[in-house]
Amino acid sequence: MATPKRLSTLGSPQRLPPIHPLERSAPPSLAFPEEIPPPIADRIRIVQSGHQDPLHWWDALVRDPLLPESRWVKFNLQTLLADALANSPRIESVNQQNQVALEGILDQEATFDSRLLLDNRYGRTSDPVGNSLVTGGPPRLREEDWGTNLGIRKQTRLGGEFEFRQELGLLNSNSLFFIPPNQGNSRLTVSLSQPILAGGGQLYAERLILEARLNSQATDQEAIQEIQSTLAELMLSYWNLYERRSQLIQQNDLLQRGIHLEQIVQGRRDLDTGPIEHLRIKEQLTIRKTRILRTRTDLENQQTRITALIGSQNLRHDLINEMIPLGNPQTSFEKTDLRQAVLTGLHHRPELAIAAAELETKGLQLQISRNQLLPQLNALVEAYVAGLNGRSDVAGSFADQFSEGEPGFSAALEFEMPVGRRSAHAKNRAAMASYQKQLAEVRKTVLVIRSDTEIAVREMNVTQQVIAYRQATLLAALAEEQYLTRRWELLGGDGSSAGLIIEDLLEAQNRRTAAEELLVTAQVEYLRAVIRLHLAMGTLLVEQPLSTRPVPPPLSIAQ
Repeated sequence: MATPKRLSTLGSPQRLPPIHPLERSAPPSLAFPEEIPPPIADRIRIVQSGHQDPLHWWDALVRDPLLPESRWVKFNLQTLLADALANSPRIESVNQQNQVALEGILDQEATFDSRLLLDNRYGRTSDPVGNSLVTGGPPRLREEDWGTNLGIRKQTRLGGEFEFRQELGLLNSNSLFFIPPNQGNSRLTVSLSQPILAGGGQLYAERLILEARLNSQATDQEAIQEIQSTLAELMLSYWNLYERRSQLIQQNDLLQRGIHLEQIVQGRRDLDTGPIEHLRIKEQLTIRKTRILRTRTDLENQQTRITALIGSQNLRHDLINEMIPLGNPQTSFEKTDLRQAVLTGLHHRPELAIAAAELETKGLQLQISRNQLLPQLNALVEAYVAGLNGRSDVAGSFADQFSEGEPGFSAALEFEMPVGRRSAHAKNRAAMASYQKQLAEVRKTVLVIRSDTEIAVREMNVTQQVIAYRQATLLAALAEEQYLTRRWELLGGDGSSAGLIIEDLLEAQNRRTAAEELLVTAQVEYLRAVIRLHLAMGTLLVEQPLSTRPVPPPLSIAQ
């Protein structure tokens, strides 16, 4: 597993445990399921002596390799999230989408950048003359014209357009009326075009920038939503993996207890048991082996899902075939205030921020449509200075435009208004309808957030109670099995009742393992409920990632 990078999106990355160097060790051998460890009876005696928690005896075994020929990796939840943030293609995709949205803002801002203008042209004219006043005698008008325009054009943030242009040129003609010959000309022009009504004002001019910024905000919230969804899915898969591993251990232990019972029956076959009892046990052992195979497959499928979510090449199946979570679902319960949880969800939930950004976009479009209801009135202003000299004296003409004569000036107003303005009114009504529709979407989003949060809080609270009931059920099932086991070991049967006693004992073993599985499921379900609550409140990237009581250093790999 790759060493995680710094968590820029998690709320408190500095509290993550440090990543230790890889610790390589040979995994212990555990045959599956042919070689069976000592029976559960020995473990029960350890429980009775107070050396092990009777309700969570599988905790220590979960952190050991379970699969044959295991190439394992051990990790905690924080390491898993860090690797996902560093390697997940889904997270990388949304990060790149954010970059695209940010570049869109710069693209629209560039509309107001100054633009350099350069125009260089040359022309030669040779036209027949039908009027002697054109040339004063020559039958053809021959002219040569070279000109260069250099200037700056800039769109203002009030909707106008400003242009500064300097023209330099050479013009020569064979006309006798062309005075002076070989002219060098110069002209400096400054112009401004400004909409006064429709299309004018800073809001209209910067509308595309505002839309790009709102789109960037929505994209950022969509990225947060996608990252939270990915991390939540990864966290759920992490605890699902813990649950499958616990169930595999519990079912393997159930198989061991059945084999231990089979050995006892085999040893007493000439005393108080017969073939029927042996067949019943064989049937149960086959059923238990089938469940173990199914659970093992589910475990490996869960590992595949985690590998796909992380996206790290270091977790390929040819390198790692067993993933061992170091987390433990034993956690303290905290009371959650429903009102505070709803307020938190309204403050942090990305869906509401996305809907609000879309509402602002619709409001901006409504204001633009109101601007377009106004008639078109443009003010045009232009001023210039010019110079002219013979002998191709362009430099002299350039100097004369500032020292001789006076500036030229022109001003104009342009007015345009469609009769009836039906198109503008239709666009305004459509913009108003879109705004009202989005306003309803915001209200709907608020209701969804409220309902999601309330359900998540309620589910989390009920799982706390379920855990207590599951613990009580397991204690009762454990006591029942111990009683029936000791009764069978000490008293046996009278021949006719042996089959019933063994059947009761097999059922008691099944009930005990079922109670153990249900307890683990309830504990994991509580953590799932906590994850869903953070997801409903939108705080999965704000709060410290959900974890359990402290665990050893987070990463060790065996190959």
